[in-house]
Amino acid sequence: MAEWRFLFLIDHLKVTGEERNLKGTLYTDGRPPTPDDILKFLRSSGFDVDFSDREHMVFFRGGDDPLEIRVVKIGNEEREHDDAALMAILEQFRKRDPAIGG
Repeated sequence: MAEWRFLFLIDHLKVTGEERNLKGTLYTDGRPPTPDDILKFLRSSGFDVDFSDREHMVFFRGGDDPLEIRVVKIGNEEREHDDAALMAILEQFRKRDPAIGG
């Protein structure tokens, strides 16, 4: 099982400046989440939305209180830790060897 964290921007379209960032977590069988997985997550979280742009994961709710939700980042928790560990190791080499910028 893989844990995927994503950041999404909510824009209340009728209210100027009413945007906020929220985070979500999805669990999959190891594969990245699909747009349908994210749509299901948003709906289960109380957002009555549909796709506005499926390819770019933009969701929309019309009516009296229109809303747009954009997924701005998706990451796998394990991969983020691996990347951070790798960067820490690389930074150690860089500090010791002036030939590569240290």
